[in-house]
Amino acid sequence: MSNQTLTVGVLLELLEQLRTKPTTAEAAQLPPVVPKAQVEVPEFAAGPNESVDKWIREFVLATRKLRWDDKHRAKNVDVYLTETALRWYNHRYHEAAPTDWESFCADIQTEFRPPNYELQLQRRLNACHQGRSETVEAFAYRLQELCDMVDTGMDENLQIKYFIAGLQGYLAERVFPHQPTDWNGAVRIARLYETGRKLNLESVNTVNSHKSFRSSHSPIKAEYNEHKKRVERSNSLRTADNQPICWKCKKPGHVAKFCRAKGQRS
Repeated sequence: MSNQTLTVGVLLELLEQLRTKPTTAEAAQLPPVVPKAQVEVPEFAAGPNESVDKWIREFVLATRKLRWDDKHRAKNVDVYLTETALRWYNHRYHEAAPTDWESFCADIQTEFRPPNYELQLQRRLNACHQGRSETVEAFAYRLQELCDMVDTGMDENLQIKYFIAGLQGYLAERVFPHQPTDWNGAVRIARLYETGRKLNLESVNTVNSHKSFRSSHSPIKAEYNEHKKRVERSNSLRTADNQPICWKCKKPGHVAKFCRAKGQRS
């Protein structure tokens, strides 16, 4: 009898679990639970120094960590609006909450973007230059983000022109002659020259740094060496029929390394 009672109790417990367990379709609609304390979701108050576009980008990045999709963002966005932005939201959506994230973004951008927003962005892009201590890679990411803000479909060649024009002077002078045709190639060439300049500066302070550079197996340094050799070969003095010209005696047919004039005594 006790065994039958136990069996009935187990069955009842299993039935209760099945009754309260969400279906597969319901579970698919629920985002995975992520502790909110671990994710800092930005708030937007529409203050004078706040950018609605910047807030939207940061909001999307933060809620990705919560595994939210656009439907969850539209449903819960009012929790992260304060002051003026929240008053606008309550007035705009007093009948029903937004169901489409893209439509909500368009509404809030129309309301809180400055009147000359596009002109301000274009001016920022025109004046975007690499900082004195800023790396090429950091500058490239910053510029690309600004290009996307101006025009998400901006032509790649135009982005490259802004990139080269914004580089530090010594880098722009060296990257421009290569006329790169793709973004990654332009950034890589600039990084090669940046790495070479840093290594040359280090070699002035210590001979060991120059030796470590030559013996290094770093891909970026090895590629820089090869690139530098190609540039030096292309810039070497040659005659019209492609014969080398010695820079020491100014005569064709040999290079300075094999110049006999250097061994002669006056």
